[in-house]
Amino acid sequence: MNKESILKALQELRKGKERKFKQTVDLIINLKNFDLKRDNVNLVIDLPHKIKDKKIAAFLTKESELVNTIIKAEFDKYKGKELKKLVDNYDAFISFAGLMPAVATTFGKILGPTGKMPSPKLGMLMKEDDKTIKETLEKVNRSIKIKSKEKRKDML
Repeated sequence: MNKESILKALQELRKGKERKFKQTVDLIINLKNFDLKRDNVNLVIDLPHKIKDKKIAAFLTKESELVNTIIKAEFDKYKGKELKKLVDNYDAFISFAGLMPAVATTFGKILGPTGKMPSPKLGMLMKEDDKTIKETLEKVNRSIKIKSKEKRKDML
C-alpha cells in the first residue's frame, strides 16, 4: 500500500455524513518475519500536529504556571486511593531528571504498568525553565506511543 492510496481512502472516509461523535481510524500493520518473542516494538512517534490536548502533570522541584505541578514535598500525600486518582486524572506525566529516582520509588508501581511513567524518550526535563517545559508539553501532545502486543503471562 502506498501513500496515495492511504490518502485517497482517508478522503473517501471524510465524504460521509457528519457524526455527533469523534470518529477514529485504526491502522493495523502486519509485519512478516517478525517474532514477538525475539523482537520488540516500543516506539514514540512525533506527529506533525497534535491529536488532542492531553492532561499532563509534572514532577518538578518548584511550582510552574504552565502545567499542574507536583513538587517533591507533596510526594508523600499520594498513597492508595489518592495515587490511583492522580493517575486516572492525567493522560501523561513529565518529570525533571533530577527527581526521577524519587518519582520511580513513589509512583513507579502505578505509572509503569499504565504506560504513563516519564521517560527519556518522552517527558524528561533536563532544565526546569518555562521554555523547556513548554517544548516538552508540546512534544507530549504531538506524540504517540506504539508497542507490540504482548501476551499476558497469566493468560498462557
